[in-house]
Amino acid sequence: MISAQALLKDNTNDNVFAQIKFKSLSDKPICALKVSVNAWDVTGKSMQGVDEFQYLDLTVSTGDDFGSKTLIPLPDKNSRGFKAAVLEAVFADKTVWTAATGAVWEPLPEQEHLVSRLKSIELVDEYALKTCAQAQFVPVRFGDIWRCTCGSVNKSRRERCGACGQRYNDLIRALDAGELEASYKERREREAELAERKQAEAAARKKRTKKLVSIVIAAAILCAAAALIRIKIIMPIMEYNRAVASSNRGEYTGAKSVRDTLDNWAKAIKIENKYNNAVDAMGNRRYSEAMALLTEILTEEGEYKDAVQMRYKAELNRCKVGDAFQFGEYEQDRDGLVKSPIEWVILEKEKGRVLMVSKYALDGRPYNTTDTNITWEDCSLREWLNGTFLEHAFSQDEQDMIKLTSNESSQDKVSLLSRTEVQSYFKTDEERKAEQTEYAAEKTGFNGYGPWWLRSQTDAYFSNAADTVDDNGSLYLTWSRKIRILAFRVDQNLSVRPAIWVDIGQ
Repeated sequence: MISAQALLKDNTNDNVFAQIKFKSLSDKPICALKVSVNAWDVTGKSMQGVDEFQYLDLTVSTGDDFGSKTLIPLPDKNSRGFKAAVLEAVFADKTVWTAATGAVWEPLPEQEHLVSRLKSIELVDEYALKTCAQAQFVPVRFGDIWRCTCGSVNKSRRERCGACGQRYNDLIRALDAGELEASYKERREREAELAERKQAEAAARKKRTKKLVSIVIAAAILCAAAALIRIKIIMPIMEYNRAVASSNRGEYTGAKSVRDTLDNWAKAIKIENKYNNAVDAMGNRRYSEAMALLTEILTEEGEYKDAVQMRYKAELNRCKVGDAFQFGEYEQDRDGLVKSPIEWVILEKEKGRVLMVSKYALDGRPYNTTDTNITWEDCSLREWLNGTFLEHAFSQDEQDMIKLTSNESSQDKVSLLSRTEVQSYFKTDEERKAEQTEYAAEKTGFNGYGPWWLRSQTDAYFSNAADTVDDNGSLYLTWSRKIRILAFRVDQNLSVRPAIWVDIGQ
């Protein structure tokens, strides 16, 4: 079957190409395919097409996509539309299937997006939790085939989807907006309870810290008339001796109380001294020293003033372009149940900030939830990155460090790289390749490496497309040594590599 097609133009010489994506529904491996292409101009007038084009040396199994990396040159540069037809298919067992004369071949009609049916991104995510991680479409039947929520095409006799393993009837039953709403609210309540417990624990730690500070202040007021040396050295020694005496008399409760107060007092002073030393080290660019002090503080206290941000800044100031850096957390396991640290690659350092892009593709999302003419400024992916992703992946300290940055027509905290930036920061295909996390691979359907979105718009005739880097790292499609940007339709689920500018303070 023909699953998608596009007309591409080489802007360096105006040559025009047909790009066709096929999906095999055959039970036997396909090793070759013959097609024809009819073309027409902008008015619909028939142009010279291609009577026969052969895809050779194939190894295509059931459910595989193929053909999209091969361009069919059209004879007339004025061609602005085309229709392809399959003539013959040759199988691995040497048998040949021939299409009926005059058979009509049309790409499958566009599959309805879940968001247009459920009217809510939150309910779409809930549906994905109940079915499969890559859910993005409404499951539907067409004749003797059915299309899964993951977008895969299956023969009607196949009970389960060959890609994600879901049953058609189960997918339809799960598509109940009322039940999804109830399930979503219940899950959010559980998450809110968990967040509240964590917040309470954090508040308790702050309260203990304040109590220690109060003890120090009270002690300072009581001893205001004494010299500083008496406060910090003589009095603690006297109190310690008193505690020892109490212990010798068998008065263990009193001894323990005095010792605990002294310990807490000494600890609070020690932590504050470490913090002040870290501030001094940062100001004098002794970043390794600052990191060591701040790490000790955070290990002992969990949190203390702006120590979290200071430690990040110290480490980033030590890093150089090309280094990896952990910042924030996001689901990366296949089922999306466990958050792991996000690993970033530093692309640029300038005064006071660094540009980082995620080392791995973190998620699979469409550039826009509907197939329409769209810009980065208005697309749903930008909204998701600067809303759901930002709040979910980063703590408040981390969010405060991410700079609001002006792009071509928008201001974003989280963005994608542009075509120009990719060309500048990555010099080879190997550098541009993006390995997906297990979670992202489940969402996109690509194994290992996958094509990833850029924020810039394509040069192609179709304005409902956006620039990408291909799964093999290629920024371009090549034909006769001429190049143009590779583009995908905006409603396709492709890999997402977020990019952020982070404040480093100096």
